[in-house]
Amino acid sequence: FSRRWCVLNDGVLSYYETNLSSTPNGEIKMGEIVCVAVNPPDTHGYESTFEIYTQSERLYLFAADSPEEAREWVKSITKCFLPLKAEELLSRDFDRIGRLQYKGGRSLERTAVGWFSLYKTKLCMYLEEGDTVEVIHLKKLSELSPSTRERDVLVLVAQGRTTYILAERKLDFSGWENAIQKASSSTGDTLSEQQLTGSDVPVLVHKCIDHISQFGMASEGIYRKSGQNSKTTSLLEALKKDARRVVLKEEEHHVDNVSDTLKRFFRGLEEGVFGEHCQDWLNVAGKVALAPPISL
Repeated sequence: FSRRWCVLNDGVLSYYETNLSSTPNGEIKMGEIVCVAVNPPDTHGYESTFEIYTQSERLYLFAADSPEEAREWVKSITKCFLPLKAEELLSRDFDRIGRLQYKGGRSLERTAVGWFSLYKTKLCMYLEEGDTVEVIHLKKLSELSPSTRERDVLVLVAQGRTTYILAERKLDFSGWENAIQKASSSTGDTLSEQQLTGSDVPVLVHKCIDHISQFGMASEGIYRKSGQNSKTTSLLEALKKDARRVVLKEEEHHVDNVSDTLKRFFRGLEEGVFGEHCQDWLNVAGKVALAPPISL
């Protein structure tokens, strides 16, 4: 990194050698920006860095002295290129924000332009055809199909609705794709951090129970018999990596291996089967009633 004096004025971000310099080393016009991304701490050796992507496929990397200063710069820059009607996207501390081409909504034939922001595991969208911000819960996707060499498009299916995000530019699209895939994957050892169904059940749990219900109800000692250790370990790793892409088959996945995978998953949960939102109810259950119950 080289320390520069930066000035944001009249739709242009200029950077100078020092605060006494009269001629800028370079400048970025706000109208050329297509994406701004906030990096995790220490990504580039600094606590707070952010990236600016432009229409001409250039990437600028900036570092600030503190997270607060970086966030202030990011919001100020974003306000300059984001349409006024899409400013609701600024209400959250997003990780990535910008302009993308998409197909979806009422018409899958026409390519439109939308403004997107990624906030933790939520993809917020202000689409050309709408007048409000829509939200996709990425951990609840029923399908996520990444781009390929033959097809530069990211397909997201949630609650029966399909959204196609198109690669207008390679550089920022690659960043969006990686960030969305990461946000939609399982990230820890609590129930809420897993890939989820529409009813908030971990996909891993749903698939295992569904498989056992189909092929194991008549199996003697189901849930009591242990599966083959290597196959159980391999299946659990695959499900925790991306449960959506795992297809359980009767001829490939013996019910004892699947039931053992499910038990091992539950044993490894940090907060147990009952999450933080259940703690008040669990505490109440353990309290001694001070008054006798009312009988009718």
